Amino acid sequence: MMDTKTLVVGQEVYMVSGVYITCKGKVIRVTPEGVEVRATVQSNLTLAGDLLHFDSKGKGRDEEGTHECGPWYMAGRQ
Repeated sequence: MMDTKTLVVGQEVYMVSGVYITCKGKVIRVTPEGVEVRATVQSNLTLAGDLLHFDSKGKGRDEEGTHECGPWYMAGRQ
C-alpha cells in the first residue's frame, strides 16, 4: 500500500485490485483521512469518471473494488 499524505490534487496515480493493475486516475481531493481519485482510463473494471476513495494508507473502499479481488489499492504515482 501507499501513504497518500504525499499526494497532491492533479497528480496521476495507478491502482491495483488483485491481478488487475490497469486502473489509472487523477487525485481530485486530499484530506487528512485520505484521497479521492477520478478514474481517467476506462477498462472492463472501471469507467472513466468513476470516483474512488482511499484511506491514508492507500486502501480503497470494499464497495468500490472489483467483485473478484476486493478493494482497489494505491500502487504508485506518475
